[in-house]
Amino acid sequence: MDRDVEGSGAEVFSVTVADGSPPVVKLVGELDLATVHVFRGALDELPGDVVLDCTALDFVDSSGLSAIVDEHRVRTGSGHRLTLRGLSATTYQTFELTGLHRELDIEPPDHG
Repeated sequence: MDRDVEGSGAEVFSVTVADGSPPVVKLVGELDLATVHVFRGALDELPGDVVLDCTALDFVDSSGLSAIVDEHRVRTGSGHRLTLRGLSATTYQTFELTGLHRELDIEPPDHG
């Protein structure tokens, strides 16, 4: 399943879901106010545990952070997990600055 939408400026945001156990949701581009509805729509269709592959995620604003936190709370509230992996050092720092790295299941970036 692929979903694409133009985000802020000329950027394109896309969500690709790879079937598996758990499914892996690849986020590409900028997760912001203009694109968060695509993120929410894709995850609404997936029950159970989910892994967010953020290797191609360039930017997350407050609406994107809020959507991730909401999704985390829904999943953990029903006994499931939302795991983020592949965050760049810069994007991971956004989660650190907000303290969300302590609340969410995030694999730290490889600084090597």
